[in-house]
Parts: sequence; C-alpha cells; structure tokens
Amino acid sequence: MIVKLKKLTEKNYEVFANEKFIGVLNIKTINKLNIKDGLDYDVEYIKKIKLIAKLKEARKKAVSILKYKDYSEKELYIKLTKHYSKQISKYIVLHMKKKGYVDDLKYAKHLAKKIIFTKNKGANFVISTLIKKGINKNIAEKTVDSLNCDFIFEIEKLILKKYKPDLQDIYSKKKLYTKLLRRGYRYSDIHLAINNILTEN
Repeated sequence: MIVKLKKLTEKNYEVFANEKFIGVLNIKTINKLNIKDGLDYDVEYIKKIKLIAKLKEARKKAVSILKYKDYSEKELYIKLTKHYSKQISKYIVLHMKKKGYVDDLKYAKHLAKKIIFTKNKGANFVISTLIKKGINKNIAEKTVDSLNCDFIFEIEKLILKKYKPDLQDIYSKKKLYTKLLRRGYRYSDIHLAINNILTEN
C-alpha cells in the first residue's frame, strides 16, 4: 500500500495509505517507524501505523477530558469508549494511570471531602456515590475512614443550621431521623448528635 504524507502543522503529518486517511503522526514517530512518503508498505505494517496513530489520538483525547475535571478510571474509560474501541480505551486508561493523570485514591478522597463538607452528606452516601463513580467498594470505605471525619459533629452543625425546629416534638424528630438517613448519615451517629443537642439545651 502506497503511503502519502501530508503536512498538517510544523511537526504533524496526516498519513494516507492508498489515498485513504489512516491518522495523524508527529515527525518523531514518523522517523521512528521509518515511514517514507511514496513508499509501498505491506498491510500488516499499515495496520501497525494505524493503531499507533489511533492510540496517540486517544491519548490526546484523554488529556483533553482530564484537563478541566478529574475522573475515576471507570469514568474515563466510559468516555473514551464513545470514540474508541474497548481495547484502546483500556490501554489509554492504564497509560494515564501510570503517568499519574488519573488516580482513583486521590479522586475518591477529593470527592469524599466535597460531599461531606460542602454537600453535608454522610458516610453511607459518600460510599454509595464513590461506587457509582467506579471506585472499588473497599477503596471507598477506606477513603471515608481515612478522613477521620467527626460525623456526629457534622450532623449537629447541620441540625442547628437547618433542622432545629424538627426537635420540637416526637413526630418531627422521627421525620428528622428520616431526613438525615436519606443524607447518608448512620443511625447511631444521628441518635448521638440529637441527644447531644437536646442535652446541651
């Protein structure tokens, strides 16, 4: 198959095989693969060139995805599979992980802090959210534990700020338990927080 190179930028070239576009490569890769304009290459070598071009394109896409927002490995993989094969997507995710661009532990810790301290949610909600994001359950649980968060104190702050009227009678208090459970707080922590507030008052 006859290869043709068409200059795209100072360092990048469009690569064609028998006039069919197969990808974009930089001059460094072209020289490394010993690709010469106008020469004839066998089908297998063209497949190799095409794969390398696709991998480079997918890597560039991954960098673009991660440029403004962090994602878990699973989230990045799902986004990449919208444009590339599962095999290429998996390879790129592993590559980005190796380079430190994607880190589930770091991602989980950052997201957990945001959920707890900004959105006022409890441990169960955090763990559930992290799992939905593709974080391993064991990692999600360890992440929450590693924060050493005083959830009882967080519940007390939330009640005093938003739910203090719900402490007036037994019926309202039951509704308060339900509200806080929906926020992902654990029953034992809710019970202690409410008792602390009632005792102090």
